[in-house]
Amino acid sequence: EFLDIFELLILPFINHIMAIKMKKVFCLLFCILCSSGILSAKLLTHLEFEESLEDSVGDNNGTFKGSSSATYQTGRNGKALVFNGTSDYLEFGKGDFNPAQFGGRYSISMWVLSTDQASTSNNNCYIGKHTSSGNNAVLFGYYGGELVFQIKNTVAHVSAAGNEPENKWVHYVVSAIEDNNDGTTSVVIYKNGSQVWSGTLNDVAGDFEEDDKSWVLGMDWDSSTLKTDFFKGRMDNVRIYDWNITADEVKEL
Repeated sequence: EFLDIFELLILPFINHIMAIKMKKVFCLLFCILCSSGILSAKLLTHLEFEESLEDSVGDNNGTFKGSSSATYQTGRNGKALVFNGTSDYLEFGKGDFNPAQFGGRYSISMWVLSTDQASTSNNNCYIGKHTSSGNNAVLFGYYGGELVFQIKNTVAHVSAAGNEPENKWVHYVVSAIEDNNDGTTSVVIYKNGSQVWSGTLNDVAGDFEEDDKSWVLGMDWDSSTLKTDFFKGRMDNVRIYDWNITADEVKEL
């Protein structure tokens, strides 16, 4: 009889108390991780373009350069920044802002709407990072009729991504892991949530210097002063992570 009473009354009560204690332990652990920055450190920059060029998670605010001040139109979510395709571009982050320093892992996520892809010969730089002399460290865009991701002089030609549609929002993610031991970078590229390229590039972006050029949207530096490959269209929700985000995480963006 005692065992019956124990199983029916006392054991459920003990389990209930233990569940409450474990819940408190997990809550405490979660708070410690959040306060230490472990759980919040993955997203370094988020440019939302809600009538603003401010970085909503850090201090990598944008500076608009071009023929006029920044303008905004309907975005993928809320508003988006407009690029005229001839002179507009956006700089953000200091010269030495370097996501690759976090264990050699980084990811770029962005929504792009092009209004100038009728000709496959068009070269449109989406995002880039360059040295002070204008050499490519990281470059991502649409060149010669195909999607391209470049680390220094090594290029991934993403022909499987197909032609870029005009006046339609496209979501891109580049997820990278650098191996400084052998000087290579493992890269996975996603388009609208689906993987379109995976492989290894025989180079690494490496560390950036304080006098290097800022990250740039909508334009490619071909030298320290020459600006080329202007993008025409809109961009929204540009994010940079210090982690190689996974396929499941891509679907949540």
